[in-house]
Amino acid sequence: MTKLQLTDGLFRFRSGTWEWRLEDHGADYLRDLIASWRDLERLPGTEVLKSNAHRTVLALPATGSRPGLVVKRYHITSGAERLKYLFFASRARSEWNALHHLGSCGVNVPVPLAVGEERAGGMLLAAGLIMARVADAVPLPRWLEEHVEERPLRATLMEGTGREIARLHDAGGHHTDLHPGNVLVQAPPKGGAGAGGSADPRVVLVDHHVLRVMSRVHEWQRVEGIARLVHSLGSGIDFRELLAFLHGYDRGRRTPHWMPADIPGIAARLEALGRGLERTRLRSRGRRCWVESSEFARERRGGWRIFRRREFDAKPLIAQLSGKIALEMVFKERSRSRVGLVALERAGGVERVVVKEHEIRSPWKRLWHVCYPSPLERAWGAARALDVRGIPNPRALALFVRRRFGIPLRAILVTERAPGAVPLRTDLLDHYYPPRPMDRTPLYRRIDALAELARRLHDTGIYHRDLNPMNVLVAPGANGQERLFVIDLESIAPARRLTARRRRKNLTQLGLLPEGHILARDRLRFLHRYDRGENRFWTREWIDDLADSLARETIQILSRMSAAERAAPHGVVPAESRFESARRR
Repeated sequence: MTKLQLTDGLFRFRSGTWEWRLEDHGADYLRDLIASWRDLERLPGTEVLKSNAHRTVLALPATGSRPGLVVKRYHITSGAERLKYLFFASRARSEWNALHHLGSCGVNVPVPLAVGEERAGGMLLAAGLIMARVADAVPLPRWLEEHVEERPLRATLMEGTGREIARLHDAGGHHTDLHPGNVLVQAPPKGGAGAGGSADPRVVLVDHHVLRVMSRVHEWQRVEGIARLVHSLGSGIDFRELLAFLHGYDRGRRTPHWMPADIPGIAARLEALGRGLERTRLRSRGRRCWVESSEFARERRGGWRIFRRREFDAKPLIAQLSGKIALEMVFKERSRSRVGLVALERAGGVERVVVKEHEIRSPWKRLWHVCYPSPLERAWGAARALDVRGIPNPRALALFVRRRFGIPLRAILVTERAPGAVPLRTDLLDHYYPPRPMDRTPLYRRIDALAELARRLHDTGIYHRDLNPMNVLVAPGANGQERLFVIDLESIAPARRLTARRRRKNLTQLGLLPEGHILARDRLRFLHRYDRGENRFWTREWIDDLADSLARETIQILSRMSAAERAAPHGVVPAESRFESARRR
């Protein structure tokens, strides 16, 4: 290992393919860390803050020879990324430069101590950054939870947060990932004042590898950044604390830009802008199931493309891909698809999962699905869309797609099993029909839960083309409370906004219950409960008219079902066929 004194007051170290730049006052103990760079997790007291395919973040405790440190190791996972860093600075170098720039401008950020890059033939292989750890600091959401009753202190902190972000923007820093987790609150020293002689908590901004240093941050970029932060805080702050944040932001700018009387209107504008940013964030998070990330893995085995959650071990299923998968219990079977329960042998015992298998035989459909996703591929993406929106569904664990020359032939979807779950229609038939019970309280709980589930689906832009009671499962939950799950995800279409026509169609489908079971007051209760969403959707008079209209449509559909039953052999057809017949008509 060689050392070279630089003119800018830094030390440069070379060790093999690594090149490091160190602050001069930390060169002694930092060289020891660099020598054991790949084994830092084994040091006593080391905490892994984040670990995924792209980076690992470690926290090292303070010792007698060094202060507390935060270490970031960046991994370069693809050839395209290596080519990119031939022309652009690595994320470690970008954060190093950003921290030096912001620190010189008076913004509270961690102190950078060392940055290193590993290259071979000019190609970046890995990068690393070492910073001083912010002592006695917690993320902003956690601090707000711990001080929920201290309203004056919370308002003071939010005002200080606004001032700090204003200084960030005045320094030319455009943080594209400004969420509450990247805002740390450092407690003042015990028995004394904090930085600058203040006894108030100190706000520190972190995670600057996505920071863009600009000559001037435009007004729309400022508004977008604070809107992202405000929306991420959600109900963690009230309106008074939001106003304190905006007043602090405007006072912290070099030149105040807002009139005090206009700040309440700006707060309302930020909330509206935040909803648009949330839709963008949901789309971004929904696409992660198709790429390598901290949650998902992607691999190839023969002609199979495998997308899976990292915690799911797919090896027991991979061994069965050459033929038909052995089902322990068959739920549904058709000529081209099967749904059933599979028992997977694990080291700790047997894990039971639900497997959907679909074979694409038609040449035209094969060509069609070259450009458009197959049903199970749609279900895999829809399951992720429901997850990020917080809508309960049997969690998708893995997707296997068999392709030959780029043409899909077969797909397998693996989902979690919901123990004890039954379709909502079956649950209602078993418990409430006939005769009608005198105590309808359990039925009202079902109606309220179903209405809230439907409204949450619609408010988050989810349209289920076949939202009937057979595609909603009732499963026992904690404390005796049942949970509702949405299934048949192949029929889900995420959108930005649902039209009133699609909402009405889903509400009609949910009314396909046995004849004589749903009363007018039950339907009214369902619609009124549905209307208590994020915003009032209908007037009271319109709900009454809608209930009558839905009742007429439901009667027509049920009469067509009854006609299909009478025409079928022995007068009975499966429930699934009756719903499909009604849907086609």
